[in-house]
Parts: sequence; C-alpha cells; structure tokens
Amino acid sequence: MASAGVGPKRPAPAPADEPPAQRQAHAQQQQGTASLQHSLIRAATTGGTRTKVLAALFPALADLEEDEADAYRQAALDAALAAAARSNPHAEACEAAIKALAEAGADPNAPDGTGLPALQAFFAGMQQRRSWSEQQVARVLGALITAGSDPAVLTSIGQTALDFAACCPLPAVVRVAVPILLEAGADACTPNGADEPPLFSAASNRCGRAGADAIQQLLHAGADPLAGGSMTALHGLGERDPAAALQADAVAARWQEAQEAQQQEREAARERQEQAEQAAAAAASQHLASALAWHQQRAHDSLTIHHLGRLYDAAAAQSQAAQQQLRAAQQRVRDLEEEADRAASCVVCLHAQRSVVPVGCGHLAMCADCARRCAGVCPVCRQFSSTSLTVRIP
Repeated sequence: MASAGVGPKRPAPAPADEPPAQRQAHAQQQQGTASLQHSLIRAATTGGTRTKVLAALFPALADLEEDEADAYRQAALDAALAAAARSNPHAEACEAAIKALAEAGADPNAPDGTGLPALQAFFAGMQQRRSWSEQQVARVLGALITAGSDPAVLTSIGQTALDFAACCPLPAVVRVAVPILLEAGADACTPNGADEPPLFSAASNRCGRAGADAIQQLLHAGADPLAGGSMTALHGLGERDPAAALQADAVAARWQEAQEAQQQEREAARERQEQAEQAAAAAASQHLASALAWHQQRAHDSLTIHHLGRLYDAAAAQSQAAQQQLRAAQQRVRDLEEEADRAASCVVCLHAQRSVVPVGCGHLAMCADCARRCAGVCPVCRQFSSTSLTVRIP
C-alpha cells in the first residue's frame, strides 16, 4: 500500500465547438480554479501549530467561496481533507485542518486522486509521521471519525481502513487505531473487496510487533483465524513466514481432528446410554410379566403369601440391578465428558482453554496467560520458542 501524491481534480475541458473567445475564457477559468484548489491543498498540509494552519486555511476557503461552481468547490474540499489526513506533518495542525474542512462541507469518505478515502489516506501517510505519539494518532483519528469517516468505506481496489491499520508497520499506530476503528463500527470478521479478512492483513504485517498487536486485538474482537474466503490469516502469515504458516495449519488440523474424535466418542456414549436405558426397562417389564404369568398359571396351586412375596422380591432385585447398570452407564458418560474437558484445558493452570502454539514445537498446550508466564518455554517438551501463534478453537 505505497502512498502516492494527491492531485487536484480539474474541471471538465471546454467543448470543442465553443467559439475561440469563450474557449479562452473557459481555459482562464480552469487555470484560476485549479490554482484555488492547489492553494487550498497547500494550506491544508501546512505544518506547525493549529493557529498557523488555520491562518493559511481560512483565506483559501474564503477564496473558494467566491467560485460559483458548487461541484468544483466540493471536489476541492474533499481533496484538501484527504491531503491533510495524508500529508500534514504535525498532529495539531492535521487535526485542526480536518475539523475546519469538515465544517466547510468536505466529505471524508470521498476518494482522493489515488482512490483513497480520508481514513485510508491517513494510514498511507503515517510512514512519514512515525514520530507521532499514540495520543496524537488517537486525536487525529477521532477528528476523522467525528467528521463522518466510515470505516466500512472501501478504496478503489476494495481495501478497508481496518486493512490499512492492521498492516501498518508502526506498533504505536496499530495499538491505537485498531480499537478506535472497531469501536467506530469496523467488523473484525468481514472480508474486504479482495475476500481477505482483517486478520490476513495483520498476519502479513512485515513488522512482527505491530502484526502481533493487531492479531491480538482482532482475536479479542471475535475474529476467527480459520475463517475467510480464499485467503485466511494463515495465508497472510505465509507471506511473512511460510514455515510457520504450514506448522500452524497442521496444528489447527490436528486439533480439529481431535475435537471431531471426541465429539464422536460422546455421541457413541450417549447411544450406549440410551440402549442401556431401553434394555433395563425391557428387562424389568419382562420380569414383571413373567412373574404375573407364572402366578396366573399356578393360581390353582397351594402357594402361600410368603412364596408370592419372594417372587416379587426377586423381580424387584433384578429391576434394581438393571437400574445400577443404567447409573454405571451414566457415570461413564460423565467421565468421558470430563476427560474431554481436561483434554481441552491448559496443562499449566488446568482450567483455561488452550489457545497458544509455540512455533518451534507446535504443541497446543497453554492458554494465553500461562504462555506469558512460561516466557516462550513449552510445558510439554521444554523447548524454547521466540514466536507463538494464538489459535481460536470454535
């Protein structure tokens, strides 16, 4: 996403069939209006303090008010706002210019000469403003959002503001910009026009620290590392480290297979429990029916009340044994469910879900908190790894 210069949008050329005098007047008007637009852009990109940029901007806005072409006036305001967001070197002046141009009617969602709305233009110019603090980045972004910038608006090639923020190589910008865009309505899961989710942009960030911050913030917002169209976060990681991407893909596949096997075991246990319940009920019914038939067939015999009681006692004992078998089957199901929960729990704290994979060994054994405490050492094989991957298990 290399930044490009912002050029003024010029009025349409004069028709070829105009008389020479009118054509000359039209050309002079074009030169004058283009000069006004250049002046407005120069004023919007004036660095320094708020007072300095406003002192340069207000006269240019006053000159623009005298132009009768409303469409040209709007185009000039939009271009100046995008230029201020991209190129103004000082945060205080940049914020003041954005607010003044927005009050004058500039549309922050209109694309500039390179096809970038103001939000994307802001991130495109941050390489030249790497000295800005997190507070300064937050203030300028806040000014753009207040002016009406929509994080869902795409560039001419289908990129969102969240894409630009997630792949920005400046950690200070990523830490501030991603939460602000998410709070302003950006979706952590929706892919851009190229069918790439925001996690793809974060994973392909060439700055490891900035990319890790962006990935962590997007995962916290609910992004799925295995979701996406033709490009997932693993593909983005592959652009930066193909070996790590292949290893993470294999770990996710193994985990998915284990989850499916556990689900199949739980379903089989439920089926066995249902069969045990049906068998116990059938056995009890059969024993009672047998006792009743035996009593009817032998009614003419000289059976005493004591003998009849013993018959029913035997049937009750058999029914109790069937109930004990049923309870044993239910306990087995509970044991299998607890075993499945332990298999998904962190091997260190034994209660949080496993979510961190050391890239060196590929063991999915720790939660995020225990991974920080272990400082890169795998609790399974004791191998040290300087890089880890956070995996979100559905």
